[in-house]
Amino acid sequence: MKFKTNKSLILTSVISLLLSITAVAQEFPIAVGSDTTFPGGGAFDGTNFMMGIVGDAASKDNITAQLISTNGTLVGPRISIGEKGGNAQLAFDGTNYLLVWNGYNWNPFTQQPHDTTSLFGQFITPSGNLEGASFTIATGTDHKHSGTFIFNDTTYLLTYLKGGQHVNYLYGQRISKTGTLIGAPLQISNNYAREGAIAFDGTNFLVAWVEGSGYPNDKKVYGQFLSDAGVLVGSNFIIDGGDGLSDNPIAMAFDGSRYLVAYHEQAADTISRWNLFGRFVTTTGTVDPVRVTICDSTNYPMLPSVGFDGTNYLLTWVNNFSTSTINSVEIKGRFFNTTGVPIDTAFSILGILDNKIPLGGVGGFVNNQFLIGAVRLDSNFTDGDIYGKFLESSVVGIKETVKRNNFLNLFPNPAIDNVSLSFDNASSNDVTLKVYNTMGILVKSEILKQNQRQINIKDLSTGIYIVSINSKEWTGTQRIIIQK
Repeated sequence: MKFKTNKSLILTSVISLLLSITAVAQEFPIAVGSDTTFPGGGAFDGTNFMMGIVGDAASKDNITAQLISTNGTLVGPRISIGEKGGNAQLAFDGTNYLLVWNGYNWNPFTQQPHDTTSLFGQFITPSGNLEGASFTIATGTDHKHSGTFIFNDTTYLLTYLKGGQHVNYLYGQRISKTGTLIGAPLQISNNYAREGAIAFDGTNFLVAWVEGSGYPNDKKVYGQFLSDAGVLVGSNFIIDGGDGLSDNPIAMAFDGSRYLVAYHEQAADTISRWNLFGRFVTTTGTVDPVRVTICDSTNYPMLPSVGFDGTNYLLTWVNNFSTSTINSVEIKGRFFNTTGVPIDTAFSILGILDNKIPLGGVGGFVNNQFLIGAVRLDSNFTDGDIYGKFLESSVVGIKETVKRNNFLNLFPNPAIDNVSLSFDNASSNDVTLKVYNTMGILVKSEILKQNQRQINIKDLSTGIYIVSINSKEWTGTQRIIIQK
């Protein structure tokens, strides 16, 4: 990073002390219930979002998708593809969504083999109907590493790892809006690769990946430009060559001038902790010599994600992800300007719910809001529930107070006709209460007055519900069971 004068540093520090970013929106359930679900990628069609989901009530391996409105309400039922697999990714081409997945559902927390599988695609209309038949995109791909998927002005670009057993090269495949594979697969990396991220600057794609030769050599982060016509521009180059391992997922966004690539680097003092860093890269491949510190290893961070709102970056990560602090895991976020300077302090986005820890992050910025997607997992990392949350942009989100995710308790639980609420609402503001069913449909909404601590649920049938309350400086969410 380069600064013209020290005055800019002083001014930024003062602003950071005076202002705080507020995670203003309420979270909402996307796939919550007795089934086991894991989220994939998402896209926006101008009216609704769609998220790829692995797992439903019939099987944890079923490939599905869900439409979501811009206020977090689920639009229609879950869309079944009629196929099994994992790593469901989505992009939108202006007419249809294309959902891609591999033929093997792999859980990164419980399974180890690097077997090979195939990649498939299925078009879905914005109304949720399947368009045409599913088709094969690639074979011999490593199922353990999800690919990256993006649409530019005319074509899709899917990147994937091919080989298996830590002997993978990174490839790209262009796909037309009708599902035709354009040209042969293009080898992108000259070295063994793992993980990956992609962004488009209007002319070229930047594809980034982590060196994948196997422990203890997975340290460098590489990049390669690719034209929108599918031609390599220049050669592989090093984005970061630090001494610590970087063998974990990376993320990237483009701000109109430079890319920001976020990645892990193992802490020097222990193999059990990671630092999260970022590097700026210009459209000509010049890498900023100064690293951006996203979150240091003392907070046990993992899984960075990057979004850009036209003014600032939102960086999110999973905090306290270690065996000693697993009971305090949360998804945190922080805004950074385009020179890599934080403009606020880190704030909480999603926390533990029903003893399940949240894993996820920002999926992008569209419709003037960031979409956060996350799965909450049990202690065995096998039972997942998917939630979403919208956040305001960094410009709108600068507030004088910090919204707190504090204590909320509903009792009795299970309940029959009435539920009492216990929560900390220090202000005199009224509180908005919303109740969702496990399909994410809003079934009850009311304003609670300052002293109101009981709600009537006689009109709700037996089942599991998500109760969310929200005031100007407070938010809380809890699941409740109603038994008639």
